[in-house]
Amino acid sequence: MCCALLAACGEKGGVSEIFVQKADMPRMTTYVQGQELNLHGGVLTVVVDGEATPVPLDNEAVTVTGYNKDQLGEQTLTVTYMDKTTTITVNVVPRAVAEGFETNYFVGDTYDNSKGKLRINKDDGSTATINLSSDEVTLKSFDSSTAGKATITVTYDGYDCSFDVTVYAVDSIRLTVPKRTKYASHETELNLSGGYLTVSAPSPSTFQKFVNLTPEMVSGYDPSQLTYENRDQVLKQTILVRYAGKEASFEIELAYSKVHLVEHMATQLAHIDW
Repeated sequence: MCCALLAACGEKGGVSEIFVQKADMPRMTTYVQGQELNLHGGVLTVVVDGEATPVPLDNEAVTVTGYNKDQLGEQTLTVTYMDKTTTITVNVVPRAVAEGFETNYFVGDTYDNSKGKLRINKDDGSTATINLSSDEVTLKSFDSSTAGKATITVTYDGYDCSFDVTVYAVDSIRLTVPKRTKYASHETELNLSGGYLTVSAPSPSTFQKFVNLTPEMVSGYDPSQLTYENRDQVLKQTILVRYAGKEASFEIELAYSKVHLVEHMATQLAHIDW
């Protein structure tokens, strides 16, 4: 039919108009990122001397340009037949879409993949899901160095998936003191079990998170201040907690250790000339 039409165009006045009616669009107008263009089922109407003739869009005489399989969103494609052009519109959707992910972070936080999934759109129209925590999903970029909106990009099976989160400045911290606050002088490290910070974002946000105390956060513990000479004292020391530029503190009590007393006595006995 197309060859006959081309011959007719030569005999008559030529093509005056071409167009694609809504009912004649290709069967596929929505594509998954990376999917090739498929014009099957699409029909171009060619008007010659007032007579309309259907021509398949995938006919070799029809040229369709402008499709980018990796560009997300709506795309306008140019359809050319002889010296006439018209357009059709298709849409490219992401290969992977993030759902149920952590949306709030504080400045300096690292990416949290403990919750959320990727919905994977397949070429056949079906979908699958995979946890963000899966080894198959890798972090490509995330910058939490400043407060405001930030974009997290992860990669799955060669395709990027980006989603927006909010990064907050730390407005305040509230300290819950560790369970243990009494120590003996031979104990070189604090037991921070049960101690944590409640970290809050500026109002009007109600975002908070709980951060367990770590040795890197605390300073001020010095059991060497209690010696044999002042062994009868119970020293009080102030432990300073620093987090995100904020400070809090708590007190501990330090008593001279029986372990140190025995060590001191053993040292003295060792110097006696028996």
